[in-house]
Amino acid sequence: MEKAPDESCLFVMFGATGDLMRRKLLPALFQLAEDGLLPARYQILGVAREPGMDDARFRRWVRQALADAGLAHGKGPRRWCEDCLHFDTVGDGGAADYQALAARIALIEATHALSGNRLLYMALPPQAFPGTIAALARAGLAHSQGWTRLVIEKPFGHDLASARRLNALVHRHFGEAQVYRIDHYLGKETVQNLLAFRFGNALFESAWNREHIKSVQITVAEALGIGHRAAYYERAGALRDIVQNHITQLLTLTAMEVPAAFDAESIRHEKVKVLRSVLPIGRDAVVFGQYAAQRIPSEDAARHIPPGDAAPPILSDSAARPIPSGNAPCTADTARRSNADETAPPRRSRSKSGAADAAPAARLLAYREEPGVAADSTAETYVALRLSIENWRWQGVPFYLRTGKRLARRMTQIVIEFRGPPVALFRGIDCSPPHTNRLAINLQPDEGFTLSFEVKSPGNSYALQTRHMQFRYAEAFGASLSAGYETLLLDVLEGDQTLFVHADETEASWRLFTPLLRRHAVREPYAAGSWGPAAADRLIAVAGGAWNNEP
Repeated sequence: MEKAPDESCLFVMFGATGDLMRRKLLPALFQLAEDGLLPARYQILGVAREPGMDDARFRRWVRQALADAGLAHGKGPRRWCEDCLHFDTVGDGGAADYQALAARIALIEATHALSGNRLLYMALPPQAFPGTIAALARAGLAHSQGWTRLVIEKPFGHDLASARRLNALVHRHFGEAQVYRIDHYLGKETVQNLLAFRFGNALFESAWNREHIKSVQITVAEALGIGHRAAYYERAGALRDIVQNHITQLLTLTAMEVPAAFDAESIRHEKVKVLRSVLPIGRDAVVFGQYAAQRIPSEDAARHIPPGDAAPPILSDSAARPIPSGNAPCTADTARRSNADETAPPRRSRSKSGAADAAPAARLLAYREEPGVAADSTAETYVALRLSIENWRWQGVPFYLRTGKRLARRMTQIVIEFRGPPVALFRGIDCSPPHTNRLAINLQPDEGFTLSFEVKSPGNSYALQTRHMQFRYAEAFGASLSAGYETLLLDVLEGDQTLFVHADETEASWRLFTPLLRRHAVREPYAAGSWGPAAADRLIAVAGGAWNNEP
């Protein structure tokens, strides 16, 4: 969308002093304002349980957040904060606090001639959702003279039962048409382009089935560790944090049937059908892992440290506590077991000439060494799955999903591996066998598409070589791509639910993954900075495949 919505609006941002607000939502709102894409009349009310915070302090805090995001240019941020931002505290969250909040909302709307349209954004920890939603309803804030739209951040529940309870609570006070369950992955240009790529190009959609596709891989890899999220990650783990939402969205968009129309109802319907067609996941089709400590060269350390982090998660060897080694499962016993290789002094390797190379300069922490993590934690930081979709299009095509913290590099990618030619035409010719064609859809960090194919190399021999056709957003369009929140915020203003998750979809996803949460599977150790545990390689090798680790 390239023009601003016509209707005025009040943004009511709960969790207004939290990390999500600081890193994602405030920069997105400010960028939309700078681009002239917000309504002509709008205001933003930040709400939090923050003692001592008022309008002036909140505006200073917001200006600093924008500066940290590289957006503090000229007088724009200061003017924006003074003209558009307000703050209100809800104290302990009692009825009187929310009645006072309702009065403050009415005052802002009257002062700035707003029409009563309200966007209520839950940038809150998931355990705060039920109480906040119920309190809003009791204060009469579930409806207004205009429209009221409720935006809820992931995770939506922590298993099937909790997702059902939360849906029931939401529907008690809000209609489904008012609810926008947000997954910011769906706002990314390349994720949205999956639909355009598939359904706008007959070349690919005609081959998008079991007759032509051998396997599908979906990878969400992160080079960083858990950072300052230990309290959350100890409860959630990688399955809840990434697989049940982000990866599930990529799976459904990749595997869905052609929708009847390009609208919210049709697209959501097809996504739910995919999840309902996935067979139960067997014990031999899942691998859980947890990262162990690893020494790395100093030149490789930067990719594993958050930008601007004053306390990088890297320790000297003397500061570490023991971690599991080898292929031992991550249990309470192995957490306390000595690891001779990791506690020994750094070894110097030797070059072919016999000269000693420089020793690695740093050591990445094991998960159990991260601040706030229990010494015997069994939270998974890595998950690999093999799924089967039982329908006409995908029967017999394995879908391999994986995600992990502290992997070799940051990469989100979908890889479509096509079947080989039905006849081995080049058999008997003195050349290497051709590779299968692959389509790599790169979602981050280098957004675009890469198609590999075979060509004859120049010369008298008939040797085949793999070459690539590439499309890169940065090269084609120049402009940097947003993190997705700008697109999704505009969609909420327009009342477009296409890129948001329906209640049925959340429950279908949890129905698939909740049984895995009940399994007490071992957490296979893997070296920080690697591509994960060896068991994940064996998972895909059973069918003769291998993970694609190339960007």
